[in-house]
Amino acid sequence: MNTIAHTLFAALLFGSLASLNAAEISLAGIFSPNVVLQRDRPVPFWGRADANATVSVEFADQKKEATADANGKWLVKLDPMRANSEPETLILSAPPAQQVSIDGVVVGDVFLCAGGSEVSKRETDAEVLPRDTGTPPARVFVVAPGTSGEMQADVSGRWDEARNSQVNRLPRQAFHLARALAAENGVPVGIISVSTYYAVESWMSPEALAATSVAAPILAYYGSERWKIRTVGSYEERLKAWEAYCQELPLNPPQKPRPDDAEKLTRQEPSGVWNFSIAPLTPMALRGVVWDSGGDWHTFNWGTMGRALQQGQLLPAMFADWARAFGDEDLPFFIVELRPHRYAVPFGTDGRLAAELREAQRAAATEAAATVVTTIDMGADPKPGDVAARIVNAIQTRVFQKGEGEMSGPKLIKAETKGDTVTLHFTNTHGGLKVRGGELQGFAIASSLLRWVWADAKIEGDTVVLSAPTVPNPDGVRYAYEDLPSRGATLTDGLGNPAAPFRTDTHLPVSGANLDPGAQVLRYTPRADLGMEDPRLPRILIIGDSISGHYLYELRERMQGKANIIGESSMSKGTWAGMGPNFYRSDQASKGDNLKNFLAERGPFDIVHFNNGIHNFASAQPGDEKPYA
Repeated sequence: MNTIAHTLFAALLFGSLASLNAAEISLAGIFSPNVVLQRDRPVPFWGRADANATVSVEFADQKKEATADANGKWLVKLDPMRANSEPETLILSAPPAQQVSIDGVVVGDVFLCAGGSEVSKRETDAEVLPRDTGTPPARVFVVAPGTSGEMQADVSGRWDEARNSQVNRLPRQAFHLARALAAENGVPVGIISVSTYYAVESWMSPEALAATSVAAPILAYYGSERWKIRTVGSYEERLKAWEAYCQELPLNPPQKPRPDDAEKLTRQEPSGVWNFSIAPLTPMALRGVVWDSGGDWHTFNWGTMGRALQQGQLLPAMFADWARAFGDEDLPFFIVELRPHRYAVPFGTDGRLAAELREAQRAAATEAAATVVTTIDMGADPKPGDVAARIVNAIQTRVFQKGEGEMSGPKLIKAETKGDTVTLHFTNTHGGLKVRGGELQGFAIASSLLRWVWADAKIEGDTVVLSAPTVPNPDGVRYAYEDLPSRGATLTDGLGNPAAPFRTDTHLPVSGANLDPGAQVLRYTPRADLGMEDPRLPRILIIGDSISGHYLYELRERMQGKANIIGESSMSKGTWAGMGPNFYRSDQASKGDNLKNFLAERGPFDIVHFNNGIHNFASAQPGDEKPYA
């Protein structure tokens, strides 16, 4: 690319046009030097020019023209092209303007990789990387984050080669995907990487949100006074509004506004990411979309994971929204299952949220005909190259009819209980169920409404038979239903594809549609907060309030193999303080027969450890201390 053309292109991005002699002309920012174009389908190009100007695009022996509308917008489509690894030059012109040339253009497969922190991570990669070849080209375009939640005319960024020298600079997931897919298929591959930790509603268009009934409470929350006092007006105005609001509603007030709230928070409002990162990419020709989000705890309330149910309800609408916007109703979507990780320890939860998010991801995939990339069997924090290999295999299987075959693994079709055993029937076993890495583990059964225990499991053909000592009447089954399966996830089909987590019980999910971070979320259900027990070990009950939550889960981990630690403590920062049995509060422990009934229902216990604090006595009435003592 000559110096003049390069300078012109840098200045003539979609959203910041410069005068070019007598006319203005630009391509969308995604069509920067070294761009990868999608093979075997029409390829749209768009940009800006003077109103009513005639614009031509020349590439690969094709020349297409379009007339800019009254606002200067134009769009042309090149006919489908075969893959080509030899870089060529694309020419954009609109007389009497000078022509703009884009060098290094290749034709292959283009994928959009979108989601949260796993998409954006750039840590030093300790894995052994294959030797650079450069053929076919593997390239990555990182969409720069927007500066506001308002609609942006264009994206900024550049196409970089996914070479070993770039591994610490490029998003590691896009890096691995680009290289692996290019090597697998022998054609150039381009990965467009968009990442932010905001919730699903910020990734959807306003039209899609308005048409989705599940989004109604979301839109209502963002339109409420609780949200506006953090985002609308000057900092002094927002602080004054917050103080007035707290006078009216002293319990659970909204978070105090910060000076930078208006800038940061508006980007995560409904359609914020759509406006600055997705809409400006449309209608780019794509081969598929990889969605990898859920493990982030930085959204405005208690994280994407804390709203697992809602995410599962919204994803199908988001996928349909994107398919329409990118002009491909059959655009394949891939959901990367939430990775195994000890999410519970730093956030005072017991692993339900991670399990429920995986459950929601699979429900969304079923509704949207998306493909789930299973990770539950990979151990804590799997290497990015290993996860990328799973994604590539799923893409190869679905998009290119290659790979190792159906990647969904065994699917549960029926749970049959007879006496003290439960028989799980599976389909999709590909020659019979197998065990990876030794013992078949990770299955738990409910011995009653209030207790889960680890089960003994054995494979019989296409079934798994479960039982456990002291459980005469099993009621419900779970497999790998934890944030990080403490006993692994070893069930596979005959091809080695892992079984996904599942459960057969019907307890209400903890992760609901509540959006108000100051509300008391009363979502306790008896089975929700129970740790899995080994029926052969002693049982220790911890009765406590907030202090117990700080060490309950570490204690469970330390006592693994020695004792069962049982106890439901309050969640962090009071958000779920009312979710457990009443006696978990110091001022409620002795009311009526709460404690006596609980011990009768949940026992017997070998040790009962009382660990109540005193801060909850702030709301106690005179005389409450006597029965408590």
